[in-house]
Amino acid sequence: MEYELEKEIKVVVIADNAGELLKPLTDTTNVAMLPIGGKPLIEHVLESLIPLSVREVQLLVCSFAGQVREFVGSGERWGMNITYTTTRGNTDAAKFIDQERPDNECSYLILDASVFRSFEIKEALQQMCLVNKPSVLGMLNEVDVGVYFFDSVRAARLSVAKHGFAKVQLHMEHCTRISSLESYLASNMAVVRHRYNGILLRGKEISPGLVAGSRSIVDSGNLEYGEMLVGEGCRLEKSVQCKGSVLVGNNVIVDRHTRISNSVILDNTFVGERLNIENAILWRNTYIRVDLGTSLTLNDNQLISGLTETAFLSQFTGVVGRMVAGIILLLLIPAWLFAFFDAFTKNGLKPIERIRILGSARHKGQNQNQINSFRIRCRNSTLSKLPFLINVFLGELNWFGVSICRPDDLAGRSEPWQFIRDEYPVGILGPAQIELNSQSSIDDILMADATFLATDRLALVKRGLMKFLRLNYLCSGQSKVSSR
Repeated sequence: MEYELEKEIKVVVIADNAGELLKPLTDTTNVAMLPIGGKPLIEHVLESLIPLSVREVQLLVCSFAGQVREFVGSGERWGMNITYTTTRGNTDAAKFIDQERPDNECSYLILDASVFRSFEIKEALQQMCLVNKPSVLGMLNEVDVGVYFFDSVRAARLSVAKHGFAKVQLHMEHCTRISSLESYLASNMAVVRHRYNGILLRGKEISPGLVAGSRSIVDSGNLEYGEMLVGEGCRLEKSVQCKGSVLVGNNVIVDRHTRISNSVILDNTFVGERLNIENAILWRNTYIRVDLGTSLTLNDNQLISGLTETAFLSQFTGVVGRMVAGIILLLLIPAWLFAFFDAFTKNGLKPIERIRILGSARHKGQNQNQINSFRIRCRNSTLSKLPFLINVFLGELNWFGVSICRPDDLAGRSEPWQFIRDEYPVGILGPAQIELNSQSSIDDILMADATFLATDRLALVKRGLMKFLRLNYLCSGQSKVSSR
């Protein structure tokens, strides 16, 4: 028979561990926000509480408290009302109870959010209540699992002071305190291998052992052997080979001929081609070889870089891309002359139209910045966009990216797929620019933009070049006819 609590229970989650031994991962976040299996630890903890149907949860926060608040919010998505208490950090359960009011007669369930565990919360609570002691600590094979039960504040204080905690063995599939880079990597590898009951993972099975989230482009051949979990919005080139246990976070790109084994690649990371990654944690431009205890910062964007920096995709941008744009501007002087001649013929003394267009966002989550440009008012839509090369030369637009739009073009969006384009840079070469014409609807353009991540860049350049050569042929034909 299931044990019923005789009084109200208050749930407290300790999420204030700074994780000094987990640096550099905790340079910009705390332990509770580190992802395990593609989701932050704090999310796993809150999901484990859902079967209790608790309404009130108190969250203890310290370092990066704003980041935790932004992610967790009010707790509505878990059916909870979450309140926050700021601490000095690294609070333990006994210290918290000692600071509570002694006349508070409700029971307390306290969970440490720096511990990753897979267990049934109702069963664990029942085991702890049946011990019939004021202070109970959950254990697994003589190891503290960060689950505490206090029957009341007054009794718990006396019990902890005199006798310490009563201990009870809890039934768990997995439990690891995330206190080192080794334990962090091991927990992620365990999730990929076993996919424990009670732990909700996002994605669908692509092939045996390979699970991928939405909008991810992954081939069954990417997994040589073992198990692999891929997050949302990722792209792995077909020549990428993975073996053992591999976890790939959200918005990750892995370039050609790279080999990965027993490693974790965290969110928003670009991994260059022909790398050999083994027993490692990759996060933006940081390569952590866990088994060797080494951490290396790589600044070469052709190796590893953060996709949240400089508009998410840094391929063919910067000085080289701008130099190429300058050379092409000089080579296309005849096309400029023809475009302006046609514009004067059509519109007289108003050959250009000044416009405001959307450029690339500087960081993920920010709005795209508006930049000034102009359009040549000639009859051919491709020639009319030649001024965008100036924006590339100035570093305001990329070579490769989603379509160039005005702010008004995107004002009526409502469907989730229409916003996918916002995750990528704006450029003059992309599926919408090359494959669609000037009469295409905004929905057609947004759908083409949504396929940008899957686009073969080399094939895109070939199609663009063929289109431009056909344009030149047509232009030369038109000029011969007009001269007659």
